[in-house]
Parts: sequence; C-alpha cells; structure tokens
Amino acid sequence: MIKITLKEYKKWYKKQQKGICTAYKEYKMDLINSISENGILIVIAGVFLYTYITDRKTNKERDLMFNESLKLLSEGNQNIAKILDLLNINACNNDKLLREHDERSIKMNERNIQMNEILLNLVKLSEKQERKEIRKEKREEEKKGE
Repeated sequence: MIKITLKEYKKWYKKQQKGICTAYKEYKMDLINSISENGILIVIAGVFLYTYITDRKTNKERDLMFNESLKLLSEGNQNIAKILDLLNINACNNDKLLREHDERSIKMNERNIQMNEILLNLVKLSEKQERKEIRKEKREEEKKGE
C-alpha cells in the first residue's frame, strides 16, 4: 500500500482541480471557436431541425385530413359502383323489355298481315257475290224481257 501524506494529497487534489478547470475552459473556448467558425451551419441546422419538428406536427394533421378524404372517396366509389350495378341491371331489363316489345310488334304485324289477307279475301268474296247477284238480276231481267 502506498502511503500519502495530507500535504501531498492536497497538492495532488489542487492539480486535479486546476486540470479540470483548464479542461473546462478549453472546452468552452473550443465550443466558442467552433460556433464562430461554423455559426452559419449551426444556424441552418437549427432552422432545419425546427422546421422538421413543426412539419412533422402539421404533416400528422394533414395525414389525418388526407385519410378522412380517402375514406370519403372510397365511400363515394362504393356508391358509384352500386349505382353502376343498378344502371347495368336497368339496362338489361330495358333490353329485355325492348326485345319483348319487338317480338310483340312482329307478331302484331304478322296478325295485321293475316287480317289484311282475310279482309282482302272477304272483299273478293263480297265482290264475287255481288257479281253473281248482278248476273242473276240480269238473267232475271232478260227472262222477263223475253
């Protein structure tokens, strides 16, 4: 074990304190020198950090608003999809109705043609009947005139 006297210890302690103070003073001087040499860079870095931190807060708010907008847009897209489905169903129903209408109109046209043929036949028959009656009347008149 090393034995140290009180005087020696005090001397050693003062040297240590002096060294700490000089190291602290040197640290302060180095800090001041670096600030004076690189002050603009430090200011720029500080401004960058400040804007970065404030932008993070505003970006979070903006992201929340953006997410709400996306939710509204997705709901709108779902509504549009439903409406398009309904329009597609309506278009299919309209096509079906138009086909049925066309088929009915074709059948009606065929019936009209048949009715017209029947009417023509009736007219021909009535004309034929009239001619027969006219001939019969002429024969009767001829017989009376004899």
